[in-house]
Amino acid sequence: MKSRLRLWLTWLCCLLALGGGSPGMAAPTLDLSVGRRLDEFDIERYLGIELLDAPQPGVQPARFFGSRLDLTVEGGPVRSVEPEQLKRLTGAAPRFIGTSQVQWLLPPARIVAVRASRSAEGERLVVELDRPAFYEMIPAGSGLQLIVQAAPPPQTIAADGVQITAGPEQTIVAAAGLPNAYPVLTTLGAPDRIVLDWRTAGRFERARAWGVGLVYREVRLVWEGLPQQLHLLEFDPARVRLALLRPPSLGELAPLSALGRSQGAWGAVNGSFFNRNTHEALGALRSDGQWWTGAVAGLPPRGAVSWQDGRMDFDRLNWSAAIRLGAPTLPVGALNGTAAGTGLSVFTPDWGSLCLARAGETVAIARAGRLESVVEPVTDQVVSLPPDGLVLVARSEPLRTALRAVAAGTPVVLDVQPSGSGSILGAGPLLVQNGKLVLDAQGERFRPDVRAPGVARTAIARRGSRGMLAVAARSGWAAGLSLESWGNLLLQQFQADDALNLDGGGSSGFYLGGHLRDRLEGSFERPVHHGLGLWLK
Repeated sequence: MKSRLRLWLTWLCCLLALGGGSPGMAAPTLDLSVGRRLDEFDIERYLGIELLDAPQPGVQPARFFGSRLDLTVEGGPVRSVEPEQLKRLTGAAPRFIGTSQVQWLLPPARIVAVRASRSAEGERLVVELDRPAFYEMIPAGSGLQLIVQAAPPPQTIAADGVQITAGPEQTIVAAAGLPNAYPVLTTLGAPDRIVLDWRTAGRFERARAWGVGLVYREVRLVWEGLPQQLHLLEFDPARVRLALLRPPSLGELAPLSALGRSQGAWGAVNGSFFNRNTHEALGALRSDGQWWTGAVAGLPPRGAVSWQDGRMDFDRLNWSAAIRLGAPTLPVGALNGTAAGTGLSVFTPDWGSLCLARAGETVAIARAGRLESVVEPVTDQVVSLPPDGLVLVARSEPLRTALRAVAAGTPVVLDVQPSGSGSILGAGPLLVQNGKLVLDAQGERFRPDVRAPGVARTAIARRGSRGMLAVAARSGWAAGLSLESWGNLLLQQFQADDALNLDGGGSSGFYLGGHLRDRLEGSFERPVHHGLGLWLK
């Protein structure tokens, strides 16, 4: 984000200089990581270097106008390259600023011509230069802006849907998007050109091996008449670990990127639904045999995915829980949540160190597997949650009476079904099962707005023995999808054997290599309750 801010300031200075003195060369400045290396995300986003299909981990083919080079990439959660490789690819001269930044200098370039034409696939815009120049592509509404570090063309360009704003050392070429089309940008040499195609059909895909057993796919296509942009992480469960991400306590929310960075995930997507007001999950979560939350009381079984020892299973989850207090057994309606229906709310140390008790409730505190005390709050009262215990909250009179009757020292046991040592994520609706569309949002009791068209979507899926985390973006030209379209797309375009819908809309997020890939750098990121992360074993 800091790199992007510096570029904007540079371009702004150039625009302001139109009426005054000549500024210095507008040279992009990038941050250096440990070891004076460059983030591959930055060189693609801010310099216009094309990162091509990469079938081999650690080797990233790259193109810059007529030059092509296989970059040696240092692997890990954040991929990086040495500045010397960038110098060889582009011919630019690096100027190091201290130990944290590097400025990239190319000889002054000029735009020779800007041409727009129609093709069988859609429309094409060609920006011809007298020599290579750095550039950035920025979404602008349903179109794009190309910010090229080059002087403007010598003559005024008259092309439909194209607007040129000139500065001494940079030129902004704004191109209106073609309706129901997606953009593909590339560079060519002899002569040096930036080529922007708006495609109304077909499928564009780049696949990059992020590590052994982990492949990142960026896909653009027109689906059911609308342009879509998808980001997918395909993983081999035998080589890549899948696990839940969460803030320090279940009563907190955090941005997906913060969860991914703090827990060292190579990649991540957002998880299931949650209540933004109470910060409570709206689905069952189990991590390596430890239940974090339960299903929402009063709802039918909803879609869920479970995984253990490289195996992934998709189905609708029947979840139930009870508290055994010696002889009495009381139903649990909510685990680490307040929407308990006619059962108890049970809070574990995963919720945090404190919970709130209110008048009209009876609260029992258990420590080390035995009942310690029973509290009758008269007003809102903060209750400490023992690190080795439970807090039970009863609201109905029969349950309150039952708690009052339990003697101190009575064993307290929480039983949850299904049992097991694996992990579970409850979400929904279930989209695909055994290679067939099984979407039943009404049967799983989801609100009608969950099925709305034009929404960003997230899913976890399985194809054969491999898993897949997928996000369909909704920004700029990317139109987003309805639930039905989302299920059909995963089934028909990616041959999913099973697929589960996760939270969507503003909660959707695709994190990889230290950055969100499904939106413009620096865009708003909604905090979420939890996510799904991937790590190389």
